[in-house]
Amino acid sequence: MNSRAFLEALHGRVQALHTTVSTDFAPLEAALLNVKPSPTSWSILECLEHLNRYARYYLPQLAKALAQPAGPAPTDFSHSWLGRKSIEAVRPENQKKQKTLARMNPNQSQLSPATIAEFLAHQQQLLALLAQAKTTDLSRKAIPVEFFRLLKLSIGDALEFVVAHQERHVLQAERVRQQLHLELRV
Repeated sequence: MNSRAFLEALHGRVQALHTTVSTDFAPLEAALLNVKPSPTSWSILECLEHLNRYARYYLPQLAKALAQPAGPAPTDFSHSWLGRKSIEAVRPENQKKQKTLARMNPNQSQLSPATIAEFLAHQQQLLALLAQAKTTDLSRKAIPVEFFRLLKLSIGDALEFVVAHQERHVLQAERVRQQLHLELRV
């Protein structure tokens, strides 16, 4: 696929996530943001905190990789096998539950609306990284996988992994919000 088109599509997806969180979650009261549909599920803020924990790892890794000099950026990019598998596992369409690492699981965390502000700040960072990525080789393997750092994702794979993972959990948070609205109407 064309690298520029790939990055522009990711940019649009990140902007959509930013808009959803800004308009659907930010106006809610802290009490609603912390409501859990069931004891084992996550609240809206827990969904976003989970994403913040991943962003705290992946965004600095991406920034570091993009800061390193590289040759001219190829016009095309294709996912590696590891990248395709990683992205497929976190796509919102994949209904299979994924096991969350303990350090990435925000269940029972004490969270405030500052979690939303941090998420939105991460989105701004990600948009800047996507702009910066236009001048690099997206196929360069440079991003250690968070849970097994000996494995490395390419820059393009890591960018799409982060975005798809965010879409999955923002959609999860949206389902929580919709359930809250239904319960409040009853």
